[in-house]
Order: sequence, then C-alpha cells, then structure tokens
Amino acid sequence: MSEDKDTIRFDPAEAEARWRGRWEAWGLHRWDPTRPRQESFVIDSPPLTVSGSLHVGHVFSYTHQDLLARFKRMRGFNVFYPMGWDDNGLPTERRVQNYFNVRCDSTVPYRPGHRPAPGRQGLPELVSRLNFIELCEELTAQDEVVFKDLFSRGKDVRSIAMRRTRFCGNDTPVARSTSRSSRRASVISASER
Repeated sequence: MSEDKDTIRFDPAEAEARWRGRWEAWGLHRWDPTRPRQESFVIDSPPLTVSGSLHVGHVFSYTHQDLLARFKRMRGFNVFYPMGWDDNGLPTERRVQNYFNVRCDSTVPYRPGHRPAPGRQGLPELVSRLNFIELCEELTAQDEVVFKDLFSRGKDVRSIAMRRTRFCGNDTPVARSTSRSSRRASVISASER
C-alpha cells in the first residue's frame, strides 16, 4: 500500500502536548473558589482504591463523571472535581496480602523492622497486626507515588484534573480511630435495639 506524499500523519504525542499547553494557559481545569455557588458544579465521588495498578475498571467507573465535568465546563460552569485515593480498608489489605504473601494474625508477636520480600512463594506468612499495618502503610505510600507520577505524566485520561488535587491518605491514626469509634457506636446502637 503506497502512502500519498501529501497525507498528514497524526502525532498523538505532539497533539497531547499542544492541547495540554493550551488548556493550561486557558486555565481550563482550574477551580475558582471565589465564584458564586450558582456558577459552580462540584462532583463528589468515591475515590479510587490503591489496590494495585490502574485497570479498565477505573476507566469504566470514572468515565461518566469525567464526561459530566467536561460537559459542565463547556457550559461555562466552575467545575470542582477533586480526586484522591482510598488507601485503607479491604482493597488495601488484599493488595498487601497478595503483594507480600502474608496474612494478619493477632496472635503473632510484633517483630520490629520485619519486612517480607515481595512476591514470596509458598504458604502465606503470618504477621502481627502491627506488622501488617506497617506493610499497608509502606505499600500504600509506594502505590501513591506511582499513581501521582502516572497522573502527572498524563498517562491517564483524567490526569489534568487530578494534578490539581491535594493528595492525602485516609489511612492515618485519626482516620482509623474515627472509623473504629463509628463501628463501635453502630454495634452498641444495634445491640440496644
């Protein structure tokens, strides 16, 4: 198949850089907190879980909100679409279990500085609750660096909006304490019925 010498070939990297520069210059993805409420549109959605690498499920789950944000921007709204990662709970624990091949066992004593090798084969190693929490914190910190790097390089369809977001983990002592208090309150409430 011969190619016509006048054919213009599309260069996606060049187009991406050109449009990203224009959008940045126009302030397209900036949110102005001083604009009136009736001119603003806020999308509040559950955060992605840091459960490994990005996959098609993330795209499927967030395409709808992204399309809505883009539509509202085109209609002149001041759109605030924050994005962060849910870095606690079951997805994080499963990721740690699979990554380090460990299982949490509250009867196992704490071993300061213990860190199983990633990808270890065989039966899962039993680790103390505190060792398990340390592994969760370590792997979550590593995953967040990868996510931030990925988004700041524009490898994801939503990277520009995400670059504008403050990143903060919710697996902190305060978050854990609040979550435990909330669970205790619901258990007590249920038992009083």
